[in-house]
Amino acid sequence: MTFKFDDIIAQLKKKQFKPIYFLEGEEPYYIDVISDYIEQHALSEADKSFNQSVLYGKDCQTKMLLDTLMRYPMMSNYQTIILKEAADFKGMDDMTAYFEKPLPSTIFVVCYKHKDVDKRKVLGKLLSKSEHIVHFKSEPIREWDIENWIKTYVNQQGYKIRTETAATLKEYLGTDLSKIANELSKLFLNIPKDKELNNEDVEKYIGISKDYNVFEFQKALGAKNSLQAYRFVQYSRANDKANPLVMVIASLYGYFSKLFIYQNCVGMSEKDTATAIGIHAQYPGKILMEYKAAAQQYPPQKMKHIFAILHDFDLKSKGVNATGGDNGALLQEMTARLLNA
Repeated sequence: MTFKFDDIIAQLKKKQFKPIYFLEGEEPYYIDVISDYIEQHALSEADKSFNQSVLYGKDCQTKMLLDTLMRYPMMSNYQTIILKEAADFKGMDDMTAYFEKPLPSTIFVVCYKHKDVDKRKVLGKLLSKSEHIVHFKSEPIREWDIENWIKTYVNQQGYKIRTETAATLKEYLGTDLSKIANELSKLFLNIPKDKELNNEDVEKYIGISKDYNVFEFQKALGAKNSLQAYRFVQYSRANDKANPLVMVIASLYGYFSKLFIYQNCVGMSEKDTATAIGIHAQYPGKILMEYKAAAQQYPPQKMKHIFAILHDFDLKSKGVNATGGDNGALLQEMTARLLNA
């Protein structure tokens, strides 16, 4: 049967196990969390030596896997078998009989990342119907939901986080939930609970500078604050790994896309405008004022030119039509053209 992530974790914490956990989908983070929890908590440390196996799909043979699944645990109620990289396992279609009637003393975890099982086949139909199977579909998170995900995750760990800090993390870390969770763990190790995480914490423990991050750079461009924009350029040229040009261009494309949407929200309420842009702050007024100011610097008739500049430098950053300059030189040239647009 198909379950939600929170429901699966709640059952596992109560030691309520099912014979099969089939975890599929494009977002690997939730699959890893569930499989790691079972690997760490289903058995005691003493039982793991004889009753826990981690296998990999590309190295796995069907008969060997079935023989392993049908073993009885040694001096334990359960054995756990975790099949990682299951999408590379060639014998999944031959496992139907086991999926229909699994051994109750075996906890079989299938980590089927980045793909979905064909629901037209027998196995695919079993996933959502069998009472022996916990089926979980891990959907990719949408880009505009990342800030809310960060806030929720931080709150679940017993902390609070400022909206601008969540935005900074999103701009720098993108939509990779595993990477975001890993970076946040650095904060949790160094900061007492109940503290509100801020940009200074992020700069100190993760290394993302408040003054020299992409989030601040796009605000400087929006205000045509050349001094602040060139400070970012010089910092980036001196620290070539701090702000990869491809990431900067992607961030600017997102920023100017939102600005273009804002310019087409004439007559809409503040709430509807914020929703259209993808702002989920409780009080979006300050952010919308920044977009309003940026819209005066970059009126609608200039937006086509802005996107052409970003497209040009995206190609150059990938070696197309490049003139031989390094990424730092390209960043400086792009910044000059955007400020002069």
